[in-house]
Amino acid sequence: MRTYQAFISYSRLDIAFAEALEKALERFRKPAGVSGPIRLDAFRDTNDFGSGDYQTVLLANLARSTALIVVCSPNARASVFVNDEIRHFIRIHGSRAVVIPILLAGIPNNEASVDRADDMAFPQALCDAMTMPLAIDYRNFSVGEKVNKGRFETPWYMLLADLYGVARSVIEQRDRKRQVLNRNRWIAGLSAMVVAFAVVAGWAVNRQILANRQTDIAKARERIAQGARLVAESRSANNLERLQYAIEAEVRDPANSTRANLIAQVEHYWYVERAWWEPLGIWHPLATSSNGSWMVTADGDGKVGIRSLPRGDPIRQLPEATEAVVSLALSANDMSLVAGGADGSVFVWNPLDWHFVESKRIVTDGSITSISTNSDGGLIVADAGSGPTLWRRSGNGHLATYGNDADVGMSTVSRDGRWVATAGDGPEITLRDLGTRAGTTRTLGGSDGWITALRFAPDGRYLASATDSGDIRLWPTDAKSTKSSISLIGTYDLVRALAFDQHGRMLASGGRDGAIRLWDLQTAKELDFGLKGQNVHDISILPDGNRLVATGADGDVIVWNLSIEHPLGEVWYSHSNEAQIYGLAISADGRWLASGDESGLVRIKAGRAGLAERQPWKALPKAVRSVAFSSDARFLAAAGDGGHVRVFDMVENRVLQVAETGRSADVLKVAFCPSTNYLAVAGDDGILKVWDVDRWQKPLAEIEIGSPLLSAEFDKTGTRLVVSRRDGRVSLLAFDPTALTDPLQLLATSIEAHADAAGSVKFSVDSQMIVSAGYTQDSSLRFWDVPGVQPIGGPLLVKRGGVSRIAISPSGKRVAMIEGLQIVILELGTREIVARLKVPSSGFGGDIAFLGDDDHLVAATGGDVLKFDISRDNVLRVACTKAGGAFSPQKLRALFGDDGVSSDRCVGMP
Repeated sequence: MRTYQAFISYSRLDIAFAEALEKALERFRKPAGVSGPIRLDAFRDTNDFGSGDYQTVLLANLARSTALIVVCSPNARASVFVNDEIRHFIRIHGSRAVVIPILLAGIPNNEASVDRADDMAFPQALCDAMTMPLAIDYRNFSVGEKVNKGRFETPWYMLLADLYGVARSVIEQRDRKRQVLNRNRWIAGLSAMVVAFAVVAGWAVNRQILANRQTDIAKARERIAQGARLVAESRSANNLERLQYAIEAEVRDPANSTRANLIAQVEHYWYVERAWWEPLGIWHPLATSSNGSWMVTADGDGKVGIRSLPRGDPIRQLPEATEAVVSLALSANDMSLVAGGADGSVFVWNPLDWHFVESKRIVTDGSITSISTNSDGGLIVADAGSGPTLWRRSGNGHLATYGNDADVGMSTVSRDGRWVATAGDGPEITLRDLGTRAGTTRTLGGSDGWITALRFAPDGRYLASATDSGDIRLWPTDAKSTKSSISLIGTYDLVRALAFDQHGRMLASGGRDGAIRLWDLQTAKELDFGLKGQNVHDISILPDGNRLVATGADGDVIVWNLSIEHPLGEVWYSHSNEAQIYGLAISADGRWLASGDESGLVRIKAGRAGLAERQPWKALPKAVRSVAFSSDARFLAAAGDGGHVRVFDMVENRVLQVAETGRSADVLKVAFCPSTNYLAVAGDDGILKVWDVDRWQKPLAEIEIGSPLLSAEFDKTGTRLVVSRRDGRVSLLAFDPTALTDPLQLLATSIEAHADAAGSVKFSVDSQMIVSAGYTQDSSLRFWDVPGVQPIGGPLLVKRGGVSRIAISPSGKRVAMIEGLQIVILELGTREIVARLKVPSSGFGGDIAFLGDDDHLVAATGGDVLKFDISRDNVLRVACTKAGGAFSPQKLRALFGDDGVSSDRCVGMP
């Protein structure tokens, strides 16, 4: 007999949320280490009721459901059906009934005044069963949003925790660990290869620079001048040449001016290998040759241009069409170039000598919005919105015209000419098999949103589709089910273009938000490259698999190098149990470093040579979220899940007999006062406590802030504390341990620092400035003066993801922040970027801290603690890696071509 893990009770007016919730629950896969079913089976009546009496079916399915999820809203409160379902479920299951309220709209009943009675959200049956329902907050949900992503990620894990009967932190940690495991292994292998190449190449080129020192200084000045001329000559061309000149100049003459020039070019280059600008029109179609040596683009004036790859040098301009060319396709054998015009015409050129072959007007009242061709160019499929036209090059007439009930918006043909796919104004796709005599058709359904892109894999086994909501799917062409598809998760905006690599192992997408994403189709997982285009119109992966070409709506044509990765972090040590590390701290004198992980273990490492190794400390029964050293490095505090706090005496080598904090909420941050042994404890119950480590019987001070606290820190005098909150606010407090009443006092009204969670906050070294970081949607770094708590300048916007942690260097001149999957180093005075550091791991679960000076820092990521060196030599290594250097001359030619980078561009490698 079929059983359900959840019965979803909801008002039919809230069906959009209920459908999204059901889909997310049934797609979730249980992570290892959590007991329970691998897949969740959720019951929702409109999908799952069969025939039979309504009441009988209802009671039977309520009896077979382990938990009842109640979607609470004013609509649900007024629903007789929702109240009946709650009462029947509690009657059937009795004291074992698991009822999970979700607050979708309205307000809790106990918060409603008389004049707001209509806004009460909890059904009366729920209130009868639960004195004060504690609902999971999903308010402000809008149609199209993901119930398990973005701002709803925390409520999602709370719901899963209730369904599996475990703590939220357990299922969240296990789920995140599963997501990063495969990515860790891939990047670790790549890191080893890069380091090996760098060592071999570096030894050889160092000998050359020693022999030519005097000549090098003169050449360095010449290279800087050449780079400056290139900047003056073009807005965005010659990026690679400028970076090469900067690398060579800095190596030959390592002065401050050449280093500053190099850093500027490194920041500009990043992943972009080539970028050029030309006055394109609205549409920017793209086609690349089978060997990847040239490409075709078109503008809004009927001009079709041929350029070399990857340099982008002009090769030829084809005769102008009568109207703008809005679509392009190149046969796999490079023997036929076809284009679709805004006047409804199809144009054909022969790439052997680029002569014009013929043109034919297919429609008179529309543009050829999509065009494709098979391997030899003999079959052309052109679509103008009224049905695709199949045109055989050998004849003069139409082969066939296929139309749908709705207007057709796009079409595509497989390389072998067997399959034709079309889509109209809606989510359905028509797949036609030309290999059968009758041209058998199937309708593929199930996508979210209107189809905006279609592309066949090179072997025709799969059809990729994308929608205006970012839903990307792979459809097996030989599948019998019309709903059989593989969903690729990771895109949330309109997708205009899809591209396979030549082996069909990788898929790229690009669209309105400018993000270019890559998927490994063998695992259906998104690859971490973080490419950013500019309102992408079309993309293509070159045959070598190392480059991707994109055209954008602002006129840019960009070539990305997919083979460039920069794993510069050196693994210092790992936690042997491979547990995720969350807490990280360095003592003020730099003698000790401590890291705490999800198993409750704290490792204590010597930061200086000559110090004896410490044994691992099993600090907590649950995950360690934060660790901190006292100012004299005698005490080490650890705190984490379940409200546990422990203190270790580093001198006497013993754990202090301390009491619990008296709360079950997780402690997310502990911080010592710099002048005493007072310990601040902040957690997600919104309460800030200060304890005296020498007298631990009860808190010295306590204040309720309200919103869950994510970070806390003392200033250098120990008289002020600053806390960051989940509601995005930052609060500044005065601390006076001698006060008879209220030793903790709010100094000013809490400031609205960020639109959502303020993940981290720090005092500057002189305590005259506060730096706060947005953790989720408000991805910004902000600066505030003390004590007025007024903004200093504008926010520094983060491009690649929220800032989870920040650190201030010992001199106070630099701030480091974890930004998505990299570490960014800024000069505090100028707010200019000093370095961007990639890590040989996937994602940060922990913290960062500077290690004794401004050039060295450590980071906890995954189960590793990494060391980074951002000194001059390391910046050089970054630049050389980004330019494709630190490789053999053969590898350089493979990456950049014979005229790209010479073998001496990265001399002086460490």
